[in-house]
Amino acid sequence: SCVRMRTGILATLALSLATVAAAQPSTPADGNVALRGVVVDASSGAAIRRARVEVMIGPGRFVAAMSDDEGRFSLDVPADMPATVRIGKAGYGAAIRALFPPQLRDAAPLLVALERGAAIVGRAVDTAGEPASAVSIMITAGGPPVAPLTLPVPVAPDERGEFRVGGLAPGRYLVEGVGAIDSLSVRATPIAVHL
Repeated sequence: SCVRMRTGILATLALSLATVAAAQPSTPADGNVALRGVVVDASSGAAIRRARVEVMIGPGRFVAAMSDDEGRFSLDVPADMPATVRIGKAGYGAAIRALFPPQLRDAAPLLVALERGAAIVGRAVDTAGEPASAVSIMITAGGPPVAPLTLPVPVAPDERGEFRVGGLAPGRYLVEGVGAIDSLSVRATPIAVHL
């Protein structure tokens, strides 16, 4: 019942987006295409307003926009270059999609369903149990299902050794502390976390 309802909502949104895309030309004369889509809550199908949509185009170049009150977004991107799309909103795990020129030229709108996010919270201490604020906590994707982190995310603990990384999508992560004691590099045993 809940699954049928969610499937119905997502199918209706996909049909609405296909109608919008068919009605509007998407290839301007400058060689760009309009990358369109809608961002929804994966559980309810409700539109997510003010989600940040970033499109990386080549090295060091990106465009960004926010979704509107109905979760819709539109960005002009080059039709002949691969693009990486990252959609994020506080309280949700980020979604990352790689799009290649044939997909961009197709101009089919994206339907992006974001899962509620989770957080990893911890406290780094040294061997005496004192706060270890001089270490760097590294969070990396830890295996299937693959979490959407492409690089380790460094986090600096506060003066109490406490740290927090939020907005993580469901998946497995490795958490490890890296620091220095007397000019020697020290790496703590990683801890696997499944969200």
